[in-house]
Amino acid sequence: MQSMRSFFVLHSRSSSRDDSKKLRKQVFHNVASRKKNKKPKPVVKEEQPYLNPDLTRPTPENICLHQVVQLPPKIDQREWVATQVISLFHNINLEYGTMSEFCTADTCPTMQGAGQIQYLWLDDRGKKLKCTAPQYIDYVMTYCQKCVSNEKLFPTKYAQTFGETFYGDISKVLRFLFHVLSHMYSAHFAQLHKFALHGHLNIIFMHFVLLVKEFGLLDDKELEPLKDLIALMQISKSKRVEEPARSSDSSPSTSGKSKSPLSPGNAGPQTYNTFSSGQYSSSFGRSNGMVSGSNSYVAS
Repeated sequence: MQSMRSFFVLHSRSSSRDDSKKLRKQVFHNVASRKKNKKPKPVVKEEQPYLNPDLTRPTPENICLHQVVQLPPKIDQREWVATQVISLFHNINLEYGTMSEFCTADTCPTMQGAGQIQYLWLDDRGKKLKCTAPQYIDYVMTYCQKCVSNEKLFPTKYAQTFGETFYGDISKVLRFLFHVLSHMYSAHFAQLHKFALHGHLNIIFMHFVLLVKEFGLLDDKELEPLKDLIALMQISKSKRVEEPARSSDSSPSTSGKSKSPLSPGNAGPQTYNTFSSGQYSSSFGRSNGMVSGSNSYVAS
């Protein structure tokens, strides 16, 4: 009787192990089959209303942006680039402010630009942070404002010198500003078009592209997400204004010293106020790193 009971126990255990093996094989087979037969997720094509040829015109249209970015005689190149970048910073900030109420954590849970590229913020410890779009742009504007207010990067007093890292710092600022432009085109162009502000975005973008190409401030790969828009606008093919002949003593300074651009004999550059209905006015004069008369963005 005892031996019979032992036989049944051993047989039951053996059957249980066999059933367990069969079950594992069946589960593995089912999972493998699902993976093999799994259909790839359909690629959702990004809507690109900004590539409509009828919506690529700048506002206003009667400004030669090549003349805006061209280096004038007797002006130090770094001083010129610094002023142009500050102007771009304020104009991008103003443009974003017009539609910031539509850019929320709910509508833009990630900082996504054209081409469905997602941008991550790198904190002071080198850690990548996945941010909502408004949070990322807040970081960008705060960073740019600190740079603009930094006398070492943007000196404002006569005979102050620009730092050796000037062009590297400027490129970083421009890279961040491009991310903001890319997001506005990708996520908010419809709202800007609704309020007839898309032309202002276009002229800011054209100014941005011409500046970085004129002085080689960014690699072409940085502009890749909006390359179709650049081609459609034919920015690089726009008519360039020929510089007047310079005398031997009118070559631009390369000493790195900040010179007063509004001193007698030095004409300020042709520039623009995005939200002014009047003719463009000069914003070349800088005070405490700020473009005179421009609003600034200070993150709370």
